[in-house]
Amino acid sequence: MIKVMILPDRKTLIVDKKSIKAKKLLDLLGIDDPDSVALVINDRVIDLDREGENMIKERDKVLMIRQAIGG
Repeated sequence: MIKVMILPDRKTLIVDKKSIKAKKLLDLLGIDDPDSVALVINDRVIDLDREGENMIKERDKVLMIRQAIGG
């Protein structure tokens, strides 16, 4: 089980998998534009264009920061 804190909504998403790629996580959330979010895994900002280091494991601390929209 992977827990993802989503800001600025302050919601927690729970993914029932042992590991998942970052792009698959964005697909689960319905995010089409990866430039509109910042993904922080274990206190490191992840470059979503790279494939090698984008695997999220069960014990990782995951924080997703969405670009603020609205007025």
